[in-house]
Amino acid sequence: MDVELLGAAGLPVGGSPSAATEASNGRASPTAEEEEHKKAQSVQQLFSLVIADWPLLIQASLLLVVAAISEVLIPHYIGLTVKEIINAEASKTLQSRPFKGPVKNLLIAAACCAIFSALRGATFIWIGSRASVRLRRKLFYALLRQEIGFFDTTKTGELTSRMTQDCQKVSDQVTLNVNVFLRTVVSTVTTLVFMCSLSLPLTMVAFVSIPAVVAISKRYGKVMRTLSEATQKVLADANAVAEESLSTMSTVRSFASEDLEELRYSERLLEFGSLMQRQARFYVPYMSCTMMLPQAVTALVLFYGGKLAMDGDCKAESLVSFVFYLQTLNSNFSTLGDFYTNMVQALGAATRVFALCGREPKLPLEPSAAQATEAAPVRQSLKGTLRLEGVRFNYPARPDVEVLKGLSLEVLAGQVVALVGPSGNGKSTVIGLVKRLYKAHEGRVTLDGIDIWSFPNQEFHRLISIVGQEPVLYARTIRENIVYGMENPGRKSPVDGTLVEDSFIHEVARKANAHGFISEMPEGYDTEVGERGVQLSGGQKQRIAIARDSFIILACDGLWDVMEDQQASVMKRRQDVIMSWLQSDLRPTAGISIKGKKRRSLEFTASGGRQHHAADPAKDRPFEYLRLTSLGVIGALVKVDDAEVINFLLQTEIIPLCLRIMETGSELSKTVATFIVQKLLLDDMGLTYICQTAERFYAVSSVLAKMVTTLQQTPSIRLLKHVIRCYLRLSDNPRAREALRQCLPECLQADPTLQCLPEPIANCLREDSVTKRWLSQLLQNLNLR
Repeated sequence: MDVELLGAAGLPVGGSPSAATEASNGRASPTAEEEEHKKAQSVQQLFSLVIADWPLLIQASLLLVVAAISEVLIPHYIGLTVKEIINAEASKTLQSRPFKGPVKNLLIAAACCAIFSALRGATFIWIGSRASVRLRRKLFYALLRQEIGFFDTTKTGELTSRMTQDCQKVSDQVTLNVNVFLRTVVSTVTTLVFMCSLSLPLTMVAFVSIPAVVAISKRYGKVMRTLSEATQKVLADANAVAEESLSTMSTVRSFASEDLEELRYSERLLEFGSLMQRQARFYVPYMSCTMMLPQAVTALVLFYGGKLAMDGDCKAESLVSFVFYLQTLNSNFSTLGDFYTNMVQALGAATRVFALCGREPKLPLEPSAAQATEAAPVRQSLKGTLRLEGVRFNYPARPDVEVLKGLSLEVLAGQVVALVGPSGNGKSTVIGLVKRLYKAHEGRVTLDGIDIWSFPNQEFHRLISIVGQEPVLYARTIRENIVYGMENPGRKSPVDGTLVEDSFIHEVARKANAHGFISEMPEGYDTEVGERGVQLSGGQKQRIAIARDSFIILACDGLWDVMEDQQASVMKRRQDVIMSWLQSDLRPTAGISIKGKKRRSLEFTASGGRQHHAADPAKDRPFEYLRLTSLGVIGALVKVDDAEVINFLLQTEIIPLCLRIMETGSELSKTVATFIVQKLLLDDMGLTYICQTAERFYAVSSVLAKMVTTLQQTPSIRLLKHVIRCYLRLSDNPRAREALRQCLPECLQADPTLQCLPEPIANCLREDSVTKRWLSQLLQNLNLR
């Protein structure tokens, strides 16, 4: 690869932009031989896209040959027509018969060229569409079979960019270039034959510029391939930023971060624009040379041809035809130069696409033959006993952080087990391992004594299902979401593979206690749920998710409590094993021991029904456990953001209970209780309820003020964050704003730059910029700054 040109392009010498990344990761840069081998493989794969349609290619080639020959005949008949005109001028008479013959043939050749060129183009468009479909399906097939860890380390926007822009560019360039290349080759060969028949000396002169054009095109093509790869990568990064922002617009709007996201996107676009400017700078000298050289050769041919004509070695009409052929030849060689440039640009996009297509998943979807044979007897009579034996695990995106350290756990069929603990200590990770989304680095997970990786992919994932706190629904109808994932694509029964009847869909919806609210919707089961199910509440989405699952083991990553008693009893009768992970800072109450530590790793042990926990007299009391467990369930409930749940909690007088715990409980209890009050305040119904009477407002504000006083002696970043958020939400109510201005603790009214705040609170705010921003907004709402 040309060092000077690559250096001028501002890119790493000797490879694509990924070479720098590989070097930074400690991997050796590929050698020149490896690069050439890789390029050759990419070229073969590019042409394999269209070779599969060889019958259409043969048809297109035949049409192409006829069109090319017709095109080459046009200058010949033009020359004959000019000859008759010259002869007529010399004799002062225009013979009708000799003159009309060349003109007639000229029109026939032009008509054939137009018709067969159009048919050739249509055939290649058809070939291109088939190649595009084939490439996209191949890429999508490969992506669907990658391990989950691959998606943890690869941005979705980058993958969608490969699926859309890169695939389109590859298929367009390949089909277009195959069309142009074949047409140009046939046209060039036939043109050279006619040129040599007219004048061999002039033909030799015409080839003067060819070596220069070829050399320039090759050097330019090398640079353009590198720039093309860099451009596609930057564009994929920009798409990833845009997709991430647009898919989480509620979060962007909540933090008023529109300008920040626009800045992030603009930075990627600036890089894209810079690379395109580099391409433009290289394009200027390339096009100048490739356009100037053929015209110079044409002038040289006319000069030398005129000399030959005057010497009687070349006829005038032959010189005219030769000049037309020369223009065709120059155009063909220019096209071949563009062909090379376009192909290397397509290679830039194709390299990444084919790398994904050829990537072997680190975790195969299907078991080996020996594993499948081992699991076959057990699969006939599954009970649902789940065991995790000495499991150690760390995520691919964080290989240096061990999340699970020697987890051993047994859940018998029919048991309902809850694992609770501080956020980030591996509860959801266990679900991922049980669901076979990840594989343990050490130890194993078994179902009825058989390693879960011994089960066929589809069969296993119908045995174990996940219902998360925010279940994933697709932008389809409720009916389509319920039948999603059944044994056969479409509405097919998981029992016998027959077409799913409405009665079957209604039955599973009733078991999930979803038939009632579905029937009340205007379109019933044909109601569109919107993207990610935004048209439904949290509880409704969970019921739909449960209705579409036919399982032996159900793993709930989030909440199970949003189901009504009727629904819960139905699920228990099915002898399901439920693993519920409450995402709150709780300790276990029975059955399973979770010993939380400051680092992000846990040691799990089966407790045999006994409780094991760190020594803490305050938390050894049964009442503290009961209180923590109750708060955990309530905290989990408020996370649903369901109006019915909020209304129910307000009617149960949960706020006075939380306020008492905020005054007298342990730090952990206070944190959970304050979180519950915060979540209630964030709901419009909860804010209105608290600010409806002076007594309720005074009760909440006075407890918050006492907590601020306590935090000056025993600071807690997490607790202070919840307190400030409660104050900020109260300031959104016009009735409460004036009263809040009078009762806000003086220590929070100080300069938000932290210079005048009490040192413990100032230290907390220095470590948490979000809480600091909330405090600044609070003071602004109250006109205290």
